[in-house]
Amino acid sequence: MLALLRAFVVATLALIEALLFGGKKLDKSRLNVKTKGVDMKALLSPKGKHMKAFTDGSLAADGTTCGIGVFYEEGHALNFHGGFRSAGAQSNLAELAALWWALFHHPRGQHLTVFSDSAHALRAVQAIGCDETAAQPKPRRARQPPPPARPPDRAEACLTRAISWLLWLRTAQTSFFKVSAHKGFRQNEVADALAQSGAADGPACDVPLRLGGLGLLLLLYRYLLGQDELDGGVGEPRSARRTAAGSGAAPEPRRRDGGRLVRPKPLSGSTELSEVVALDCEMVGVGPFGARSALASVCVVNDAGNRIYFSYAKPPRKVTDYRTWVSGITPEHLERAPASSTVQEEVRALVAGRVVVGHSLENDFRALGFSPPDRMLRDTAHDLPRLRTRAGRPKKLRRLAWEFLGLTIQSGEHDPAEDAMAALFLYHRFRRDFEARAAQKAAEAEAREQTAGRPKVE
Repeated sequence: MLALLRAFVVATLALIEALLFGGKKLDKSRLNVKTKGVDMKALLSPKGKHMKAFTDGSLAADGTTCGIGVFYEEGHALNFHGGFRSAGAQSNLAELAALWWALFHHPRGQHLTVFSDSAHALRAVQAIGCDETAAQPKPRRARQPPPPARPPDRAEACLTRAISWLLWLRTAQTSFFKVSAHKGFRQNEVADALAQSGAADGPACDVPLRLGGLGLLLLLYRYLLGQDELDGGVGEPRSARRTAAGSGAAPEPRRRDGGRLVRPKPLSGSTELSEVVALDCEMVGVGPFGARSALASVCVVNDAGNRIYFSYAKPPRKVTDYRTWVSGITPEHLERAPASSTVQEEVRALVAGRVVVGHSLENDFRALGFSPPDRMLRDTAHDLPRLRTRAGRPKKLRRLAWEFLGLTIQSGEHDPAEDAMAALFLYHRFRRDFEARAAQKAAEAEAREQTAGRPKVE
């Protein structure tokens, strides 16, 4: 009951914020739309593939039944096809409905990239973005003025409004790209086949075509309350999940991999020491009230995410706060642990000359008693503006893993290897940006050294 009340309060605050600021255009950090050309890099990149949705719509021969198809990848829990009826329906309505379905069922705090072959649907979404997002290349001078655009009917206008609200309520970036229809792109072909199947005999799906103000408000509450706990919701009720499963509707969207939360897993079986390693330390409290932090464990993984070093460390001072709720450390772990000085020297030798990835590495190396050169560090808390809040503050690693990787960490039994892998996989996803920042830091350090070495001019 308390969780439901908390989620209701969070949902209400989100709706109030969207109501107050929803009239403003979304900037590119929240909405990125490209309606011209096919971005092959975005289309073919394997990064974040389980957060890429291909959507398509289809109109049945009877002219009143629309089908929608949403496809991520084989076996993905959010793959869907279904149909709905609307008098005088157009294919544009089906395309918009497919976009709406993907937005409604994707976690609001996770990055989402949508590919659609409908320029009309993408332009409708583009209008929600700011001028930077909605900028269009100058049209070529036409000999005759183009025909006036067909005004949207009530169903299309209502659906567009619902899409706008979902985009305002999302906390992670949403990107939309054009994909060419019937040009051999497998995911788009699958989405098209799903849409045709949905129009023919797919399960009936509930699309907001005639919702008034109160109906839309209830729909948005359902959307917000159905989110994962990390996004402020409580998830779908179990009864709703059983009903959805029995009707063929979309499964519960915040559980993947056979209904389990997706946790970080190594990329291969390699246990070799690589040039890039990721590190995570856990600390306990020493001194009065446990106010000072002391090293309690260290985990290092290689570039594949496999553990190559782990050790508990016994602090030189008496532990007054084990911080078990966040560190996972208990008194039993430290009873026979080696001295922290021994562990510090082992880690120093292990990471010497290697690129070290981590989150808020300044805290880890303060506990380790040394720090590699700044040019060798890749910090997911500080290095990249896109991984920080709008105010420039670091985001929690758990939030970053959920938003950009679709992974769940720090839930249940604590595993420092998961934290190290999460930081490592963030580095993999934004490797080019991290390396560019590292080169900038190296150049800045060199400039400071040269300035410090110049003789003072009298």
